Amino acid sequence: MLNSYLVNAKLVISQRFPHLLHERHEYLQSVNHWGLDLAESLNEFSCRGKMIRGALVLLGAGLYERPQDEAILDTAAAMELLQSFLLIHDDIMDEDLQRRGAPSVHARYVAQGVADGYQHTEHLGLSLGICAGDVSAFLAMDILSRLDCEDKSLRTLLSMVTQEIISVGVAQMNDVSFGFHPAEVLPHDIREVYRYKTGRYTFSLPLSLGAVLAGADEGAIARLHEIGEYMGIVFQIKDDEIGLYESGDDIGKAPGSDVRENKKTLYRAYLVEAASADERVRLSGIFGNRQLTQDDLAYVQSRIEAHGIRERLDTEMDKLTDQARRLIESLDGVDVELRGVLLELLAYNRARRR
Repeated sequence: MLNSYLVNAKLVISQRFPHLLHERHEYLQSVNHWGLDLAESLNEFSCRGKMIRGALVLLGAGLYERPQDEAILDTAAAMELLQSFLLIHDDIMDEDLQRRGAPSVHARYVAQGVADGYQHTEHLGLSLGICAGDVSAFLAMDILSRLDCEDKSLRTLLSMVTQEIISVGVAQMNDVSFGFHPAEVLPHDIREVYRYKTGRYTFSLPLSLGAVLAGADEGAIARLHEIGEYMGIVFQIKDDEIGLYESGDDIGKAPGSDVRENKKTLYRAYLVEAASADERVRLSGIFGNRQLTQDDLAYVQSRIEAHGIRERLDTEMDKLTDQARRLIESLDGVDVELRGVLLELLAYNRARRR
């Protein structure tokens, strides 16, 4: 049921995307030639993703009996444009050249610059990528500002979106700064990054937006928000695990990027805490090494296994998943079938490998 729901959700959101961007083609094209190219690029880039956040808008609305009308679909599409904005900028900050199994947006601009005879193409690509992300964010806000819904709901929705995007930005600042500072980071501080950078934005926000548009009460929205936080923290821990253990073909980008970038993940924090003095010396030469080798990554994996860190984080994810499950099961006055979809998503979130 979950797979068919997500496939259908992606289909209807993808079908809405060209219409929303086409409405803005004339304006974008009137500015300069980059505008029309960018609209087409954002459509392709956004539709290449899983569209989980957009699907969760539909799910949050459907739980409270709101049909998939234009306002719901436009909100879902706006969430995906916000996701594109964050991913484009994230790839620049992380120096990732791949995203979703293809060149990242700034890398594509570098290649385009080389082909068209531009100078300083690395800087060109970064600069155009920043611009592309900015435009994607404001296209999303433009779409949301034009929703056909009650003024009170629209004000609530816009406030929720802007507050969460601000939170993502501030959490990202912490995440980035952690990677550049030699000091170790407390697990609590890492979890707060997970909560504000991933959890609330990925799950809490879209579920709550759908529920707001469906007219759900504040208590219901608060419960969805809490469910989303638990699911989001599991999602991020799982992402860290996948980045360590799965192949590049499976995850759409180079494996070991978190190690290469010295990302302060829970895997890293627990490993450094448990490692012997000799292990710490070797690990200090691996984390943050831009020339990370397969042997280096294998050593990190072996130490994680030897110190029981993967098992420890499995237990942590199981606990968070159980908390979310109890809350989902306690939801009343909702569509029973869609509550089942949310429970399936919870289980998939815990078990996924890509």
